[in-house]
Amino acid sequence: MILGVPLDGDPRHRSGAQFGPAAVRAASACAGYAGRVRDLVIDETVSVVDGGDVDIAPGQHAQILDCIEKHLDRLHSAAILPVLIGGDHSLAVAELRSAAKQHGPLSLIRFAAHSRFEPAVIRHAIDHGLIDPDTSVQIGVRGEGMNCFGIPVLSTDEALDLGPSGVARTIASVVGDRPAAMSFGVDFVDPAFAPGTSLPEVGGPSSAFALATLRMMRPPNLKTLSLVEISPPYDHADITAHLGATILLALLGLTADSKRCRIGQFPGVN
Repeated sequence: MILGVPLDGDPRHRSGAQFGPAAVRAASACAGYAGRVRDLVIDETVSVVDGGDVDIAPGQHAQILDCIEKHLDRLHSAAILPVLIGGDHSLAVAELRSAAKQHGPLSLIRFAAHSRFEPAVIRHAIDHGLIDPDTSVQIGVRGEGMNCFGIPVLSTDEALDLGPSGVARTIASVVGDRPAAMSFGVDFVDPAFAPGTSLPEVGGPSSAFALATLRMMRPPNLKTLSLVEISPPYDHADITAHLGATILLALLGLTADSKRCRIGQFPGVN
């Protein structure tokens, strides 16, 4: 089930990510969801439903995360795979807490340009046993130190040297068939291709590189997915929203391919 999470939870970032879900939905009209992806037609393989947005009332950030977590608990208990459209990276606290209740510690696959700007999220996940850092990986870090609390990091330079197929092989070798959470922060992509993001970082991969990597990935055993950090106010031409809609299509293709390959226990993206 696709769910919007209109959350601006981190005051250190430029605000506007709360408008991400609406922008991606608007751009999705041009994304070609009825076509073939990964040599399959998504809606012939899994059932995809847009569940609207999580109802987030203004209040303390911790209370908002609890509200999101409870909403996701209902999906996991019904064996429905959440596909979240953010919203900023902080939604991962609720996302991982809910998924770990059902599936145990997860391997985190995280595409993002930054590690130092979300330390509370990663530290919370590790300290509370929500993720296994040894079988997790972050791809695309640049412009800062590479420390990510013991999680293996593939820097932007390393990713570009490896190419999309090499990055896909690295993810498969680290994560394997373990229950996994996947988060794609659009700041992974260079702001020339994705200017509408909360925290742009120059020198990243192209949108073509990002999409090729997703297409080449071996389907992980996914238990939750999220697309985050799209901030439409900083992109007057909606380039980033259109990229987000295309990334969402690639993520749905991954889930459909997982079902085709009988990876994991979810009956579909319902």
